[in-house]
Amino acid sequence: MSGPGRVWAPPGRPPGPLLGGFSLSEDARGGAVVRLEVPTPVYAWVQFAAFSWRIDTAVVVAATADAVLVEWVWVGQRQEARVWRAAVKHRAPAPAGAGVPSSSTPVDGVGGVSVR
Repeated sequence: MSGPGRVWAPPGRPPGPLLGGFSLSEDARGGAVVRLEVPTPVYAWVQFAAFSWRIDTAVVVAATADAVLVEWVWVGQRQEARVWRAAVKHRAPAPAGAGVPSSSTPVDGVGGVSVR
């Protein structure tokens, strides 16, 4: 990866710290927020200052008609960002004891909201 505005990083590593992901503005989120009873494991593409990165350990904890609130842990710190629904894809829950709480099972349709 090279060229204007591009930052090279070794494969599998982000080109910078995964702190401070950009969130959608309140106007862009759309509608009432529904908090999920059980976090849904997802792959989430999050925009940072100099790059976009797929977070493989993210979970959706809340949703609106247009956006979701994703959380992840990076270097021991909980991070969060509000992203478009199209920026997340379901992933299988990790086996118990693999770093993700066993209660993190996919949930679809909680409160009439489907996470896609």
